[in-house]
Amino acid sequence: MLWSTWRQYRAQFLVTAVLLVALGTVLLVNGLLAAGAVERAAGAPAGSQAFVDARSEARSLFAPVSVVVSYLIAVPVLVGAFWGVPLLAREFERGTHRLAWTQSMPGHRWLGTRLGMLGVAVTAGGLIAGVMLSAWYGAYDGLGDGDPFRGTSVFPLAGIASAGWWLFAFAAGVAAGALVRRVLPAMAITLVVVAAALVLVGGVVRPHYATPERTVATSSERVAPDAKLVDIVALSPDGTERPAQGVSGLNGRTCPLVSGTSIGEECAAGSGHRLVYYSHPAERYWRFQWTEFGLLAAGALVLGGIALYRTTRRR
Repeated sequence: MLWSTWRQYRAQFLVTAVLLVALGTVLLVNGLLAAGAVERAAGAPAGSQAFVDARSEARSLFAPVSVVVSYLIAVPVLVGAFWGVPLLAREFERGTHRLAWTQSMPGHRWLGTRLGMLGVAVTAGGLIAGVMLSAWYGAYDGLGDGDPFRGTSVFPLAGIASAGWWLFAFAAGVAAGALVRRVLPAMAITLVVVAAALVLVGGVVRPHYATPERTVATSSERVAPDAKLVDIVALSPDGTERPAQGVSGLNGRTCPLVSGTSIGEECAAGSGHRLVYYSHPAERYWRFQWTEFGLLAAGALVLGGIALYRTTRRR
């Protein structure tokens, strides 16, 4: 079974390995250069020319590679399409599934073994990619102007969450292949499902992995600079919270927007209002990472179960 799996998936293994090595090389070289620039900035007096030059150098190193990294959000989709879909859809499309499942082992054992072996492989690949990206981003943390949660598009690519997304996408591809039994339609379904999951989890589910901390702003107190801001609301004198953006009519005047996000604090205070910040502290990053991995692993188990059921119940 091991040799058969390698023979049928050697192209995927080799291409993935080459891409991981290439990505790792780029991130390593860029990260080492950035670490030097960040270290020089940390050792220079704040506001000095050496400080400004070092930070500018670090940002110039970050910009081009960050563009490449932003496109890696498509990787889970590709994993689902080229690792997951062929496992069953190709066998059904070619009509070779009956031969494969009757010679040495029944269908449920054949599929269970393949799912386990390839699932471990894609999870390992996702973990390697996630660790490399986390280490690369860590080289820039000294600048102090980044998002501790890496942003909506990068969070699923870094850390343990990356392994979860690779595994989920693989299982989605296998399930799609079991349901439609044609390679191209299954790839299209996988693309839609994984893309929709990325959007749904990033925009709706992830912010609720934990209850946001609530901070009522004063003249000297706001959220920590490295916290992940979730929402800003205005707290009226009677204790009612209302949307901060676009709040008007406070004592007959309109409070201006600050950086396009919220009403000005001084203006709000002058009318008896205060701003309330809802945020997640930076130390919750790994809690969110493990929560997302667990959620995706559970989803992958469900999808794998669907594939197994559809395959063994409908020959």
